[in-house]
Parts: sequence; C-alpha cells; structure tokens
Amino acid sequence: MSVKKMINFLIAVAIIYLSTIFFKYEVGNLGYINVSFTAIMILAVYFSPAYAMLLAGIPAALADITLGYGYYAIYTFVIKTAEGFLISKWAAGKKPQLKHYFILAMTELVSYVAVDYVLYGRSMLMFSFVYNLVQIALAILLLYLYNHIVKK
Repeated sequence: MSVKKMINFLIAVAIIYLSTIFFKYEVGNLGYINVSFTAIMILAVYFSPAYAMLLAGIPAALADITLGYGYYAIYTFVIKTAEGFLISKWAAGKKPQLKHYFILAMTELVSYVAVDYVLYGRSMLMFSFVYNLVQIALAILLLYLYNHIVKK
C-alpha cells in the first residue's frame, strides 16, 4: 500500500471512529444508535476487501470500548468487519447497488438483535428490533442523501 493510500486509510478509520462516537444517541444499557453503518458504506468502497474489513471493524469496536460498551466490542468487530468486506467486494470499482445496502442493513439488524438476545434474553427482543431498525433506517436515509445530494 502506498503512503498516500495508507494516509487515506487512516483518515477513513478516524472518520468512522469519530462519526460513531460523536453522532450517536444512547439507548440505555443496550448501546447507542449511531451512523457507523453509513460511514462504512461510503468509505469501504475505496479500499480492497482486506483493508475494508479493518476499516469497518476496528474503529466501530474501539467506539464501543470508548463509550463504555466494551461487552459489545467483539460482536461489533465481527459484524462490521463482515460489512466492510462485503461492500468492498460488491463495489469492486463501481457503485454498490441498492440491493447490496439492503442486504447489509438486514444482516446488521438481524445480527445485533441476535447479540441482544444472547446478552439480555428474550425479554429485550422487541426493543432491540425497534431501536436497531431505527438505526438502519437512519443509515439508509443518510446513504440516500449522500448518494443523491453530496455526490452530485
């Protein structure tokens, strides 16, 4: 990786980390609604799958630790790493399609609801589903705005 590409990678990591910790809404002890999904979808397309995995997983997991939700960090790392890999693979030099965002959004929703089930049990399933759905809806809205306003 060239020095320029490495600097761009480190800047992208910082953007994902900072956007996650500063643009969030705390949801009690279940974590927080944030925009990391949006930042990952925008930035991961510019890197190879291996770098996109690191780009997505490391800053999101560090944000969990920084914000006091370290028990989510390993789950976040696995989920976000997979997202980074897939979006980079699907993009492969061209703009990802809406169906790719939808598949990743549903994967994130199901994954985090499953994590909450493991951590908190059945009683939190509906609450987890609703707040994760809100997070995904926010991410899709921001991706839409980015793709139709910022990129033009």
